[in-house]
Amino acid sequence: MERLPEWRLDIPRQELFWNIYYQGETSISDLHMKWREFDKPRPINPLTSKPYEDSKNYSAFRMDTLHMFYYPIKFSWFHFTPRTGFRMTYYDKSSDVPVSAQELGFKSYIDREDVTSGGTVAQYDSHGGSKFRFVFEVGFEANTKIYQAWQNVRNAYFQLDGLRHVMEPYVNYTYIPEPTVDRDYLYYFDDVDRITAQNFVRLRLRQRLQT
Repeated sequence: MERLPEWRLDIPRQELFWNIYYQGETSISDLHMKWREFDKPRPINPLTSKPYEDSKNYSAFRMDTLHMFYYPIKFSWFHFTPRTGFRMTYYDKSSDVPVSAQELGFKSYIDREDVTSGGTVAQYDSHGGSKFRFVFEVGFEANTKIYQAWQNVRNAYFQLDGLRHVMEPYVNYTYIPEPTVDRDYLYYFDDVDRITAQNFVRLRLRQRLQT
C-alpha cells in the first residue's frame, strides 16, 4: 500500500481547560493498493479452464480526522479516565460491490508468492461514488497500583537491597456504534477503513519487581 503523497498532523494529549484533555490526528492521503505481479501465471482453474484470478489494484483520495476528549479523575489509589470522541473520513471513491472481511482475507492469502492454488476473488469496483463516514466512540480507562515491600531482602550477587512487588490492574472499555457507512463498501488500505461496531472490555495486569 502506497501513500503518494500524505500529509499528517498528530496532536499529543494536552489539557484544554478545566481538566479536559484533547488528542487528535488528521491526515490527507492519496492511497494506492498494489498487489503483487507474478512472473509465472496462476495454475489453471479446472472449472473455467483459465488461470486463477489475481486481485486488482485500486486507489482513492482519503481525508481522515480523529478528535478525542478525556477527563482524568485521580484519587490517592485509583485513576479513572472517561473519554469520548468522533472520527470523520471522506473518500472520493468507493465500491458498489461489497467485499467482506473473509473475502478481504482471501485477497491477502492469494497475494503470497508460495500460494499455488486459487479461487473466486472478490473485486472492488469504482461505482460507489464518494463517501463520508462518521464514527462515534465512548469509553473509559481505569487503573490502580498495589504493592508490597520487603526491606530485609538482600543479595550481593544480584545487587538486591530491598525488594518491592508492584501490581497494576487495568481495564479499558470501548463502545463504538455502527458507523454511518458499511466498511464492506470502502476500499481497504489500513485499519481506518475497517472500523465497525464494537463493544468490548480489555483487561490487563502488569507486574514488576523493583530493588
